[in-house]
Amino acid sequence: MIADCSAIVDRVEEAGAHDAALALTSHLPQLLSTALAAYLDATGVDVNRFGGSGLRTFLRLAGSEGSVWTPVFEANRTNLGVSAADIARVAQSLIDGDSEAFERARRVWSRISSAPQ
Repeated sequence: MIADCSAIVDRVEEAGAHDAALALTSHLPQLLSTALAAYLDATGVDVNRFGGSGLRTFLRLAGSEGSVWTPVFEANRTNLGVSAADIARVAQSLIDGDSEAFERARRVWSRISSAPQ
């Protein structure tokens, strides 16, 4: 079944290490996309008029079913809480002019965009 999905087995010895990594690489992107979409809805901004392709790309995950993600968020609440607080601090540093954050972001994008699919 794993091969049929083109997946690779990668055994993680500690469940905590797995949960922390997935909080950052899977659950947090879902959380951020959903939170922004919910916030946009609450503000009433016309996303069709003012939203571009970047917003559409970012909000793709917001189309996911809450019934799938609510239990995931509940199960990994501690890691998500820490990660969300850390992301808020980085966002504020960007607003405050932290150009190094852009360089760190570009390094991550370079690694992920050049990795074999």
